Amino acid sequence: EKSQNYLINESKESLFYSASLVLDKLTKGEIKEIIPFDNLLNPDYKLKLKDEKILESSLNLSRATSEQLYLAVRLSRIMDIKSKLPIILDDSFVNFDSVNLKNTLEVLKDISKTNQIFILTCHSEIVSLADNVFDNPKYYKIEDGTINNSDYKNLHDYLV
Repeated sequence: EKSQNYLINESKESLFYSASLVLDKLTKGEIKEIIPFDNLLNPDYKLKLKDEKILESSLNLSRATSEQLYLAVRLSRIMDIKSKLPIILDDSFVNFDSVNLKNTLEVLKDISKTNQIFILTCHSEIVSLADNVFDNPKYYKIEDGTINNSDYKNLHDYLV
């Protein structure tokens, strides 16, 4: 029982420490810490806010903030993997407003130093913001089942 408790506590600390750092960046400090329940199978979390108040359940978050929370957990796990595999995000930001989208792209820019990132989207706003955040992004357009090289203007115009 002691070994099991030790393993659970160690997992919680390592997993949620890095996820909290990512979520802090995604929310620009609005949410400071992810606090898991003792039962790690519980898909809910407590959250420490910037004013140190504790939100007792993540179920009360907006859809976009909830998606940021789970994105933070996933990204922190990806960042901990020794083999730096590509990351593929398929319209993962559609519920984000432009501020949260920009924060997310800034976090992804940092991760792109070690991992190749593919952002799949049909939203021109995401392409525009990504073009402003990333250094020398590559663009591809899928049309009639064919993937072709593109540039910002052609892809943006195609999506509008």
